[in-house]
Amino acid sequence: PRDADFFFVPVHGGCYISRFTRPTPRHNLYVKPRGGAPILGNAHYRAALDWVRSRHPWWNVSGGADHMFAFPHDEGSCVAPIELRPAILISSWGRTELGPRNSTTTMGEHNWYNRRTLPLMYASYRCFEPGKDIVMPVFTSLSQLATSPYVAEGMPRGG
Repeated sequence: PRDADFFFVPVHGGCYISRFTRPTPRHNLYVKPRGGAPILGNAHYRAALDWVRSRHPWWNVSGGADHMFAFPHDEGSCVAPIELRPAILISSWGRTELGPRNSTTTMGEHNWYNRRTLPLMYASYRCFEPGKDIVMPVFTSLSQLATSPYVAEGMPRGG
């Protein structure tokens, strides 16, 4: 660990947010906490962070700046615990504005914007910080990626 540049924390809070895993686990959307599925996902990531902090000294050495967490689900890292702000968040959603005032999901149970619970979430600051966080497309075909203006020269396009 002393020689590591980054620490990837393998936690998947998306299982609390999305119903793509069938059969639907009991801990999924059918368990209705106050605030909905994003609160369950947020709590799952927070529990992982608490575990990392209590068992490994490396978070405290860098303040979390060299730790990476993935958020491969609707709304990306908007639902991340605010305590993950210094970490590198890998997300499918590069929403950059400061203090977003709405959730963009069409699924009501995925809506993270709630004035009571918003202070717990990264979205109270922003959902994606350019220069620190990473956008990783998910559920995307190669032909769809090829239409991006950000595809590097020389990369295969289409197909």
